[in-house]
Amino acid sequence: MSAVYLHVGQCGIQIGQELWTKAILRTQEDVDLKQVLWSGESPRCLFIDGERKVIQKFSHEMKKIKHKPSVDVLSNSIRCRKGCGANWSVGYHGLAQHTFGKDLPKIKAGYGQYLVDFDSSMLDVCMEAIRVKIESCDSFSGFIGFHGLGGGTGSGWGSRLCSELCDLYPTAYRLWNVINPHSTGESPTQHYNQILSLSKLQENADGIVLFENDHILDTLAKHCTTVSLKDMNNLIADTILSIYSPVSSLTPKVGGLSIGIEPWELIRSVAPLPARKLIQPRYVDDAQFSKTPAPLIWNKLLKTLTGRLRTEIHASASKSSCVSAVCVCRGVEKDFSPNLHHLATQLKQTYSCVDWNPYPFDVWIDEAKKIPAKGKRRSKSLTVCANVTASADYCQRVLEKSKLMFDNKAYLHWYNRHGTEENDFIAAFTTIETIIKEYKET
Repeated sequence: MSAVYLHVGQCGIQIGQELWTKAILRTQEDVDLKQVLWSGESPRCLFIDGERKVIQKFSHEMKKIKHKPSVDVLSNSIRCRKGCGANWSVGYHGLAQHTFGKDLPKIKAGYGQYLVDFDSSMLDVCMEAIRVKIESCDSFSGFIGFHGLGGGTGSGWGSRLCSELCDLYPTAYRLWNVINPHSTGESPTQHYNQILSLSKLQENADGIVLFENDHILDTLAKHCTTVSLKDMNNLIADTILSIYSPVSSLTPKVGGLSIGIEPWELIRSVAPLPARKLIQPRYVDDAQFSKTPAPLIWNKLLKTLTGRLRTEIHASASKSSCVSAVCVCRGVEKDFSPNLHHLATQLKQTYSCVDWNPYPFDVWIDEAKKIPAKGKRRSKSLTVCANVTASADYCQRVLEKSKLMFDNKAYLHWYNRHGTEENDFIAAFTTIETIIKEYKET
């Protein structure tokens, strides 16, 4: 099964840069990964932004990588000369009306090799490019999106694409990966953008994998003296690859090639209930345990992961429980595998799983693909994707902050002038309140 990967806005493209750079290197020893990410030499991805600078920088960096397969960024990008100014309304409504012919008269289509009429809008161009990507898939099954929630292009255009794809391809999966901005503030309108985008994704996506910048920063700060934006994007990319890359336990024994069901199994296992779609990923690898003997690595990883989870749960505003979760173990040697019963038991106890789900935890195993070079060791990691009731706390914080701004009419004229009315805000509040209610009643 094949997926089309959509990286939208500055945040989504920067994560895409780290993600596809790592994917190129890993395909040297993982044939299955190449099969699910590339169609021949063409990557199944698009990079979409209102401005060109991030895409151009990404393209420049990608040209330095000599490995095959590679990613021709410019041929797989859609861009114009109109930013969204951290305004969800401009991204959701404004870009859909924006035409390439007026702003980019020297570029035939505004992106790569595909030809689109000069009068085509951003929406027309994106849908045409996505159609071409779908037709290159051997067995198309869905979309995987990446964007931030705090800006304008990512939150606005990312949620618009999800809505349009829901209408055009109703039977395809839609799994969206979104990055929540720092709570201290990245933009004065970020709370509006968050709640408007989340409400649209709740309506149109099958699953929402939520990365939080505050959590990522705290995780890295525990073993790094300084943390850069690149470090944060690296951690997100490692987590995404760990979640979506093929695993041995889901690969058919006959033939031995992955059929690429991991993203969709994640939806079915972790977010099967329409009202509870928020998935929280947590990742830990053995990079900080280089001196630990190999047989003890899994115990170290499990202890580190459960320790972090207990700290989070203790800091939660309300009692947190887990509806369902998947744990992905990567780098497992054929002659040694972790005690799966012990692993699942420890995670169940840490998360305090709900009583009504008899099988709340699933464990995926991926065996190491290649014998490491002399002097090196196999890379091992644990990744947990959980649907937890603590998501209600996050939604409650965003709801309260955006409602406070809305009640005081703050920045509303910025949104009104681009087609977002007060009723749209009220509808978004209602959607988020429903999510909170459903999680609290779990």
